[in-house]
Parts: sequence; structure tokens; C-alpha cells
Amino acid sequence: MTSKPNPSNQAKFPFTIPIAFITLFLVLAAVLNVLLYLVLSGDQQRRPANPTNSLTATYFALHTATPSQTPFLPGPTATITPTVTPTLPPTATLEPTATQEPTATEILPPYDIPDSSGLPGSASLSGFVGHAQFYNLDCESRSAVDFARYLGNEITESAFLKALPSSDDPNKGFVGSYNDPVGQIPPDSYGVYAGPIADLLSSFGTPAEAVFGFNWDQVREEIANGRPVITWVIFGIAEGTPIDYVVPSDGSAIVVVHYEHTAIVIGYSPDTVTVMDGADKYSVSLSRFLDSWSVLGNMAVIAQ
Repeated sequence: MTSKPNPSNQAKFPFTIPIAFITLFLVLAAVLNVLLYLVLSGDQQRRPANPTNSLTATYFALHTATPSQTPFLPGPTATITPTVTPTLPPTATLEPTATQEPTATEILPPYDIPDSSGLPGSASLSGFVGHAQFYNLDCESRSAVDFARYLGNEITESAFLKALPSSDDPNKGFVGSYNDPVGQIPPDSYGVYAGPIADLLSSFGTPAEAVFGFNWDQVREEIANGRPVITWVIFGIAEGTPIDYVVPSDGSAIVVVHYEHTAIVIGYSPDTVTVMDGADKYSVSLSRFLDSWSVLGNMAVIAQ
């Protein structure tokens, strides 16, 4: 007897097989997908994405650059260029002026025409140099050595003072000490008159003469001929009052004055007189000079 197939078994078999294959396929696909994901994820972590444009490349470079092992060094210090100082052309050097020997006299216009006395109306000695006093009462010695130097003879003031004689009569020697206060009269420290000064100048090699009662035209003649004149005046070319004095040693009567002084006449004009008073050169009116000079009788020392 032939058996008949079971319809229920025939319908079940074809349906079961496809479901098993689909299930297996899905499982395998899932596993492969997981494996592929793991592989791709690991490679992505090991190797960064390749940049595709300039912005991505810049970002990639900034965030993936390997830190430098070289320590940071400051940038180079700016070099300061020194300021160039302009070189100025050298100042022209003036050639020294040759020293001019003292001339006899300098006649000053418009008084170069002789007046009634035959002398120029104005004249001045060139190159006369005076020096300050060393002591309070050494004006006569100071004037004497400046006078001698102008005439070509060098004498030191200290040598002249040491050689000057002492006396209670100024006509014979120096009265008192040349370092005492000014303005006194004999027998206190006073000074010396023209005679001892002229004698000592001559002994030192400068021939000189003491004169008394000299007049103004005679002074002008000396200046016009290039010779200075030492005059006895009152300090500052001031006015003074003559005082009679009796010399104790011999009883002779002489004239003295407070602030007796010397000044060297080195120039004149019709109305003025120029003097060298120590180191000071100045001019005073002719009337003022004549008044001061007259107190001690127009006393002077001139060159021979």
C-alpha cells in the first residue's frame, strides 16, 4: 500500500528554510558590520583625517604640530643706530699779532696840528702796561718799575723796594713801612718823594730825573716824545690840603698831605689827562689833574 504524503509537512518545510538563512545572514552581517566599525575606528584614532582645504590644513597644523624641543628664545634686541654728530668745519685759527714795540707817541686827530706851544693838541703812549701794587704804600716803587719797563729796563718791585733807603724825610727815603695803613702823614708811615725814586732808577740803569714846579706844557712835551711821567698826586686824583711838617732829624720844613700817591701820565688831550694808576688806566679832566698835582708842588720823575 502506497502511503500519501502529509500536506502539513510539505507546507512547513519550504517556509522554515528561508527564515533560517535570513537570520544567519543578518547575524553575519551584523558581526561584519561590528568588525568593520572597530577596524575603521582604530585606524581613525591612529591617523588623522587628511585635510582637504587650506582652512582644514591650518587647523590640522595648529592642533597636531609636535612641540619643539628647543626652548623659547627672545627675539633679537633691536640695535640702536648711533646718532651721527655733524662734523663742523674747524674754526679758523687767527695768527698771533706781532708784538709792537712801544712807539714814541701816538698823535690823535684832530689834535695833530701843533698849538701855540708847538706841541700836538693830543698824544698818547702806545703799549704802556701797568701792574697792581703789592702793598698798601708801595705806589712809588710800583710806578718806578712800570716806568722803567716801558723804557726797556726790567726791574722787579721786590728788588726796588729792598734797595730803597729809609728816612724820616720823604725827600731822602721811605718814611715808615710800606705795608702800613694808607692816608697817614709823617712821622707815621707815609711814602717817598721824587728824589730817592729818580736816584734809584738811575742806579738800576734807567736814567731819571726828579723835577719840582714842572708845568703842564713840559709834561705834554715828554708824552709827545714818547716818555711817560711819574707824578705825585692825591689818591684817586682827588683834591688835598697841604700840611707843613718839620722833619725831626734835621728840623727842615716840608709839605706833606694825607693819601699821598703816584700816577703815571701816559696821554693827554686839550681837556683830559690819561693816567696809569697801578693796573688801572683811566682819564680825568685836565683841571682835576692839575689841582691834585699842585698840592705837592708839581713834583714828578722824568726820563733823562
